[in-house]
Amino acid sequence: MRVLNMTKRSALWLIGMLLLTGHSMAQIEREYGQHVHGEGNAEIVIENNVVTVDLSLPGINVVGFEHAPRTPDDEAAIEAALVFFRTEPWLSFSPQADCEVISINAHTHGFDDDHAHSHDDDGHDHDHDDRHDHAHADFHILLTAHCQDARALRWMEVDVFTAFPGNELLRADVLAEDSAVRARLTAGQTRIQLD
Repeated sequence: MRVLNMTKRSALWLIGMLLLTGHSMAQIEREYGQHVHGEGNAEIVIENNVVTVDLSLPGINVVGFEHAPRTPDDEAAIEAALVFFRTEPWLSFSPQADCEVISINAHTHGFDDDHAHSHDDDGHDHDHDDRHDHAHADFHILLTAHCQDARALRWMEVDVFTAFPGNELLRADVLAEDSAVRARLTAGQTRIQLD
C-alpha cells in the first residue's frame, strides 16, 4: 500500500479544490491560509483505502487562550485537549467502509517561545517560558486510518464542537481518487456526506 507524501497530497488537494470550485490561488490563500478565531480547517485525502485527516484549529477555539501556559490549569487544559484528539472521539466513519485509525499525531504550535513546540507522546515534561505571548497558537492533528473498502465510505463525522464550543466553523475539503467534496461543518452539522 502506498501513501501519498504531504507535498504530493497537498498539491493534489489544491488542484482538486481549484477544479471543483473554480477558485484562484489567491482566493484559496485568503480562505485557508488565515488563522481566524472560531474557525478551523481540515484537509482529508482518501487514496488506496487510506484516509488522512489534517486538522488545524486555533488554540483559542480549543482552550480559550493562545499565550504560553501561565498556570497549571492552562497546562492541564492543553494536555487534556491533546488527549482528546489522540483518542479520536471527534471522528467517525460510516461503518460499511470498515475503517480503523492506525495513527494520530496531535501537537501544538505557538503556545511557548519555541516556534513549533510539540506536545507529542514523548513522555517528557515540557518547560514553558511565559515572557512573551504569541499572536497565534494552534492545535494540529494528523490522523491516518485504513479502510477495508474506502469506496464504501459514505460519510465522515468530524465533531470538534461538542467538546470545544469555541469552534464555530470547520472548513473541510475531501479529495478522493475520483471526487472532491467541500463541506462547512458547524455544531449543528458535523457530517461530511461523501456519496
